[in-house]
Amino acid sequence: MSQASKRKTEKADEFAVNGALWYAKYLKTEYDVIAIGISGNHLEELIIDSFVWNKGAAFFNNLNLHEILSVKEYRNVLLEHSGQQFATDNAAKMNEKARKLGIVLTPCHVTELFCDLAEISASSKVVDICVGTEEFLTAAWKMVKYSDLYTLEEKERFRNNNLFGVEKEKSIYTIIALNMFINKDGRSHIYKGDCFSLVEKVREFECNTGFINPPYSDAVYSEIEFVELMLDVLLPESTGIAIVPINAISSRTKKHSGINSVKKRILQKHKLVASIQMPVNLFYPKGTETIILVFRADEAHMGSAWFVKFDDGYELIKHQKTRMPGESTERKFH
Repeated sequence: MSQASKRKTEKADEFAVNGALWYAKYLKTEYDVIAIGISGNHLEELIIDSFVWNKGAAFFNNLNLHEILSVKEYRNVLLEHSGQQFATDNAAKMNEKARKLGIVLTPCHVTELFCDLAEISASSKVVDICVGTEEFLTAAWKMVKYSDLYTLEEKERFRNNNLFGVEKEKSIYTIIALNMFINKDGRSHIYKGDCFSLVEKVREFECNTGFINPPYSDAVYSEIEFVELMLDVLLPESTGIAIVPINAISSRTKKHSGINSVKKRILQKHKLVASIQMPVNLFYPKGTETIILVFRADEAHMGSAWFVKFDDGYELIKHQKTRMPGESTERKFH
């Protein structure tokens, strides 16, 4: 092989990628684009790289997928990135409105973590008694929707019958409606009202999974009281997961009295499975330090629990006032 040919072969991966991105740059003005660069002289030596370039976006993202996937798998990846782009574009507006209402929006990768911890499946019946902007129910629906384990009929049954929520704040309903429209989830059973006044109604749902990010500024109830209610309405042996400020479970807080008695009550009825300390800047620019609590419902706490710190692989981008995936987005428990 000549030196020129050798140099060309060594650069083949760059040429393939550059060519794919060159075409994508023009197509992205009208379309969401997945660009795949494939190079090599023999089948067993092929090098593959793939990128997503959302319609109208200034930059592309490396998917870090180094094998050919099915059209369905690529479509799911594209939908995921389009959703992330939409969320990024609208995060500022939604956060400002939510902040005024005392609602702290849960990052998408955290709602996905909840679904992983709960092992969401088509048989899960999920409730969020402080549904807010429906992030948890949306994440649960996406996990089932994009899974190859279930039939279309099973997915439709889950979408229509297995997602429940309660929301007290009327003005937040516009965001819920938008979420439902984007994710084609028109059948979530969302009830308007105070969850403490709808206990018996929520019990009728017979849910086996509960998610909650309770209000951080409620004048009457502490965050941990919302967690207790969420656990109380679940079926026995269900999984209940909450994310709360660390000071919400500290006896030093002066915001609400009786925290210790609530904690004692919870552990008399429900088992703490895990306590997961989250990254400090999770809700940046808010400096709230948070913790995820994982419970098994209707089983008194005995024995040990899993206490860990969690690294989500995200990095703080201060000039954008947000956290984005870093070079390594591998989730790590320490």
